[in-house]
Amino acid sequence: MLATPEKNKLTVIIAFRNEGDEVEKTVQSVRDTTDESLVPIILMDDGSDDGVDYKAVAEKYDCEYHKYPKSVGPAIARTMGARWCKTDKFVFIDGHMRFFDQDWNKRVCKILDENPRIILCSGTTNIVPGKEEENRGNSAACIKINDEPGSEYNALWSVDMKDFEGELMEVPCVLGAFYAFKKSFWEEIRGLSGLAGYGFEEPFMSLKTWYLGGKCLILRDFYVGHLYRDIPKVPISSEKFYANQMMLIDVFTVNQKERESRLERYRNMFDKGMLAKIDEVTAKQKKNIDDLKEYIREHGDPEGIKKFWKINAERHP
Repeated sequence: MLATPEKNKLTVIIAFRNEGDEVEKTVQSVRDTTDESLVPIILMDDGSDDGVDYKAVAEKYDCEYHKYPKSVGPAIARTMGARWCKTDKFVFIDGHMRFFDQDWNKRVCKILDENPRIILCSGTTNIVPGKEEENRGNSAACIKINDEPGSEYNALWSVDMKDFEGELMEVPCVLGAFYAFKKSFWEEIRGLSGLAGYGFEEPFMSLKTWYLGGKCLILRDFYVGHLYRDIPKVPISSEKFYANQMMLIDVFTVNQKERESRLERYRNMFDKGMLAKIDEVTAKQKKNIDDLKEYIREHGDPEGIKKFWKINAERHP
């Protein structure tokens, strides 16, 4: 049996690129609201080239620091951060966030210990000056599924669920950039393996969680500040972004006829040149994608899959 202090221990993993002074503000916010001995921080620098000495920030706040020579995208950066994590619980956050609750790690750790096969997300509020009271709600998100090619499997903010009661609420998809795991469950769902570059991290890990019999939960009265931007700091490769989306359609559309129809419509969006680039990315990911399909076929939970599609339909705005 772990001693009580160890039960409150989790690692904060921050994947970022070219965040300027936001990284230090984020790290300082974590340090100001938690006991440093219980909350190690890992900084995953995704090829920053803005001239900021992020290593010095890591040293100042006693953080572990790793840097890629060029951007590999948040999926790989987070995956490697989770591998270096030495605690049995961790949380992914972005490099531009703020914490307001003292000792929030204790509450998060308790929930993860009581619910080991979940992704736990927080509510989220804007930290842009003048917009501090604007929040994205405490309802997390759902996954967009409709007949419009190119819109499938995007995460979007759900309807406000203020009528729901209780500390925790099941949600189809996490969103808001605070995602807490037991490391054992992260490894069970095989993390973000299968994604190529930036895009669709939240739908991907949320779908895998539900399909494999876990749950996505939101801690409804716990808010973390987030700097929302129109343009991400991470370089976007169009072909990798679209390959990720096509992979989600392929892997997670349950009905075979619907899957084939969606894939055909999706592919018809692109000219031959772009389609060739997408197919090249997909070919490199083929083993990961095939392994994932087989893993879901072998370990998938029919009731979890059914429940996901039911609550996802209910939560569309």
